[in-house]
Amino acid sequence: MKSQRSRFNPNNRYHTRFRDNLWLVQRKRVYSCWFKFLQIAEAENDYSVNWSKYAGWGGPDQIMGQKFDDWWEDHWKELFAVKNQGDNPLYLTSTKQTKPDAYKIMLRVHSLKHLSNQEIGSQLELSPGRETHEMHSRVGRYRRSAKQILSNVCEGRFP
Repeated sequence: MKSQRSRFNPNNRYHTRFRDNLWLVQRKRVYSCWFKFLQIAEAENDYSVNWSKYAGWGGPDQIMGQKFDDWWEDHWKELFAVKNQGDNPLYLTSTKQTKPDAYKIMLRVHSLKHLSNQEIGSQLELSPGRETHEMHSRVGRYRRSAKQILSNVCEGRFP
C-alpha cells in the first residue's frame, strides 16, 4: 500500500506542498483571509483599493463576483505558488508568521462593527467569564487591527 505524503511538514515552517509539485509560502487559509479583506476594502466607501497593486488578481469585478475557492483555482499557481522551497511568489505576505485564526476573528469583528464592544464580545465569546474591561480591550484591538489590515490591503500588502 502506498503511503500518503503529508502536505504540511512541521520541520519546514515557511513552505507547504500544495499540488502539482508546487509550494505555497503560506497555507491556503491565509490567502482566503487576504481575499476577504480585499473584498471588504473594495465594498466599503471608507477604503480605496489601488488595483495596480493587484495585477493578475482579475480586477474588482472578478474579486467581488466570485467565491474564494472558484477564484483560487484560476489564480493560485500564478500568484502564490513556487517551484522550489525558498523562492518567493509573485504576491508575498508581509510576515512569515501569519495568524489566520486571528484574521478570521478580525473579519468577524469587522462584520459586527455596528455593535458595541460588549455585544461583539458576547456574540463571539472572546473572553468568557472574564472581566468586561479585558473583553472591551480585546474587541478594540481586533477592530484596530482589522482597520490596519484593510488599509494595508488597499496598498497591496497583507497583513
